[in-house]
Amino acid sequence: MLPEKSLMVLDHFQAAYYTRLKMEGKSSEVPSLLKHFEQWLYGRFSMRPGPHGVFQIVRSYSSGEEDALDRFFKLFSEFEKSGISREPAYEKSFQEIPKLDLGPLIRQIRKNPVLYIGYAHFAGLNAHLMGHQQAGKDMGLPSTADEKLFDQFKKWVEETKSQGATSRPWFKIVSFYSLGDCGHGEGGAYTVFLRWLDEFAGEVGKTDVFRAA
Repeated sequence: MLPEKSLMVLDHFQAAYYTRLKMEGKSSEVPSLLKHFEQWLYGRFSMRPGPHGVFQIVRSYSSGEEDALDRFFKLFSEFEKSGISREPAYEKSFQEIPKLDLGPLIRQIRKNPVLYIGYAHFAGLNAHLMGHQQAGKDMGLPSTADEKLFDQFKKWVEETKSQGATSRPWFKIVSFYSLGDCGHGEGGAYTVFLRWLDEFAGEVGKTDVFRAA
């Protein structure tokens, strides 16, 4: 399900996933459970409690993003077997989050990537969008016009940008034709993705769907 084996990618995916649930008025025990896991991790590593979240703690004890993902699940399994009370606190009420379709969401991220993905990078943006869409699918929501258009974009990348005999997922093609995932740099994957997205939108006559004002 994740585009790559990385704890950072899981972090962005799950953040968008549970935000989409809240957009639809749904609650989940998982964010609360992760908070219990966070407190357990402080004890597990004899750390003084602070502002560091689960993903930051695990990452600091790992050799890289792939190792961090493996370690996350190993530690969570250990947490589950610990017997420590971790009953999730279901949210009886929470602040309403305005619903955003995929087009407005992308436009908002383009305006202020820090608010959504920490900094401008394609890996985080891709994971965020995947989490948003997957939540909709898991809730049984019909695909919106924006989501259908974005799915067409993915096929367009695979059909027009690959230039290879063997097929690859669209996001791999974006990364391949980029000079690293270096934020707003002209050759960075984040910029290449948005440039191709605007190119595709222009070709299908939907110029303003994904473009920030």
